[in-house]
Amino acid sequence: MTATATVVGRHRTALVVQAVLALVAGVCEAVAIVVITRLAVSATGSEDVVELRDGWTIGVGPAGALAAGLVVTALALGLAAAWIGASRYAQELGRGRAEVTEAFFGSDWAIVEEERQGDLQTLVTTHAERTANVLDAVSTMVVAGGNLVVLVVLALVVSPLAALAATTAGGALIFVARPFTRATRRYSQRLATQERELGVLTTEAGSLALEARTSGVERSLLDRLRAAYGDAERSALLGRFVSRLTGPVYQASALLLIVVGATLVALGDAADTEAVGAALLLLLRSFSYARRAQLAHQTYLQGQPYLDQLHDRIADLRARPAPTGDRAIEVPAPFELDGVDFAYEHGDPVLTDVQLHIAPGEILGLTGASGAGKSTLVHLLLGLRAPTGGTVRLGDVDLSSADRSSLHRAVAYVPQEPRLLDGTVADNVRLFRDLDDSTVRDALRAAHLDEELADGGAAVGPGGSLLSGGQRQRLTIARALAGDPAVLILDEPTSALDDASDHAIRSTLAELRGRVTVVVISHRSSTLQVCDRVGRLVDGRLDLV
Repeated sequence: MTATATVVGRHRTALVVQAVLALVAGVCEAVAIVVITRLAVSATGSEDVVELRDGWTIGVGPAGALAAGLVVTALALGLAAAWIGASRYAQELGRGRAEVTEAFFGSDWAIVEEERQGDLQTLVTTHAERTANVLDAVSTMVVAGGNLVVLVVLALVVSPLAALAATTAGGALIFVARPFTRATRRYSQRLATQERELGVLTTEAGSLALEARTSGVERSLLDRLRAAYGDAERSALLGRFVSRLTGPVYQASALLLIVVGATLVALGDAADTEAVGAALLLLLRSFSYARRAQLAHQTYLQGQPYLDQLHDRIADLRARPAPTGDRAIEVPAPFELDGVDFAYEHGDPVLTDVQLHIAPGEILGLTGASGAGKSTLVHLLLGLRAPTGGTVRLGDVDLSSADRSSLHRAVAYVPQEPRLLDGTVADNVRLFRDLDDSTVRDALRAAHLDEELADGGAAVGPGGSLLSGGQRQRLTIARALAGDPAVLILDEPTSALDDASDHAIRSTLAELRGRVTVVVISHRSSTLQVCDRVGRLVDGRLDLV
């Protein structure tokens, strides 16, 4: 099933309801037009009745009331159809955003780690919106099509010759527009891909703003962005221009309808010129619906590539979910790595025959040159990756069969680069967990921040901009400790800190000895001195000293 069929299929009932409302509204509007036409003709004579069709007459007053009632009914039905369409658009927009983010966070860590910065944001914003636009376009085509069919059918009933000639001529113009629709689809596919690339490049440029300015390469960075903007601009220009070429075609169809009808009347072959006039009015009104359907079709074509890319990405993410088991972790327990090997796909071995036993409450230091495998080893301990050989166990549970929520409650992680919410101190300690104020205070105290950041309601600023580097790092440590983990893993927690912050973190580690198992990656000798043992990674092999 195609992505479009999937989206339309889950809103089938709503579309059917809209179609029924449109058909009924179309009947009301069409009959109203006929009544109004007859009413206008009767106003030029001396009769006080209006002949609707085949000798059926009605008083002028009732005819006016009937026409007004039909117009109001058509309006009410149109509003109901519009509300259904708007609600389904909003629902699909929210669904698309939720599905791609849930698929992303539920996927295997290897996919998450390889995700290009800015791509998820583009999918959640631009692509999800264009996907919802596809559904909205289908909804509009259904409503406009329903009204159009009724108006054309009634025009054929009122004056078959005039309606058939004009409709045939107008229908022929649809085939003229086919090359334009194909071109619209082609340029939209190109633009959808380019906008994803723009999201990645823009996010990357933002993250490099400081380095670009201090290195004097801002102009080069801007030139790179401008080149990408230019490519997308050309695709947008050509796609939009081609899509708008169909407008004049449909304008010509309206004029053609007038010409055909006027010619028929002038030739005098029509037995009932009033009927011809009513048919022309119906067809001219149907033109507005045809135009609306045509515009919706263009929106549909422009949105299809975005919908396809969004659904392809969701499918890719769901195809590789994060592994999970059903065995609960019982702590305290030792960490055991038994003959662990690891190699990335299509890469050389990163870890080879790693043997390691970490006792509960022990502080283990890990050091080694860049690329020696320290981060990979941490990922194995966190259960983010599975070894390609050997086993990683916490207690008697192999992490490959561990329940993820149980594992993540037992093991906490502090990254080298602290990531903070734009909220308060307490918000950052809680990190969306249901933790009371006393737990937050205890965590700040354990991280030696209780005096510096005593006010848990104080703002930290975007990215923690109102805090020092040491405070940001210790705040992430407080966040990790707030969950009362049995194991704490820290990646270079003191690599770029001043002596005071380094001392505070070393004090925190020393106070955890015997209560929490700590694994700390560090090159700093002062930090490694706190450790009970130190393991050195060299070319993927671990030596304990």
